[in-house]
Amino acid sequence: MPETFAEKVKDTNAQAAAYAEQADAWFVGEDSGGSCGYLLYDLDGDGSLELVTSLMQGTGRYSDNHFYTLSDGGEVTELELVRLCDGEERDWIADFDIGGVTRPQAYRDNGGIIYYEGIDYTRDGIYGVSVEEGFYYLKEGIVYQDSIRQREEIFHEGDGREDEVYYYNMGTGAAGDAGEITEAQYGAIREGYVKDMEEAGVYQNWVYFQWDEITQGNISEEAICMKLFESALGSG
Repeated sequence: MPETFAEKVKDTNAQAAAYAEQADAWFVGEDSGGSCGYLLYDLDGDGSLELVTSLMQGTGRYSDNHFYTLSDGGEVTELELVRLCDGEERDWIADFDIGGVTRPQAYRDNGGIIYYEGIDYTRDGIYGVSVEEGFYYLKEGIVYQDSIRQREEIFHEGDGREDEVYYYNMGTGAAGDAGEITEAQYGAIREGYVKDMEEAGVYQNWVYFQWDEITQGNISEEAICMKLFESALGSG
């Protein structure tokens, strides 16, 4: 086994063990009320592994994402998550449904920052859906989620009318009809966002724990470490 690969495996295991030892800081337990995925992954390519937890709840896929890092002293620390609306900070919460997405479309800018595409999907019963789209990225110790565009679909099942689709930009002052745009403009928003970036092929290996392990706490530190180790080694 090449020394460089052996060192990588050893370092990956050490980081997984540090997160597992401090599971109380990030493990989603019996009050979760939904499905939680875990990802041990190097979001910014600096060699240190971040831990991502993504909880999805309800038919509308209401998500709650948290990002963690290890300090220089090995302490688990939650990273600040800043939610943006077309580059400007927003004042309401809407997390992307990133949990379980193994091959997100990703791009790298000329500064080396990697942008991962994500969506926030909300279903309005049988009547339609609302989809918010954008990118999330780790930069200088802060995770940013930037929503850049939105579409709404209204269903007319059984009444003879065609379903309706409306497109919107995500400017902070572009609420409702004021932000409505054409389908072509909707496509151009994403193209403009990534036009100076290069595609980055990524694979994220999300892992899960059994329900009884979560609710009853009958899982060992070693088993948690192995799951995270599996996630990190299976990602790339």
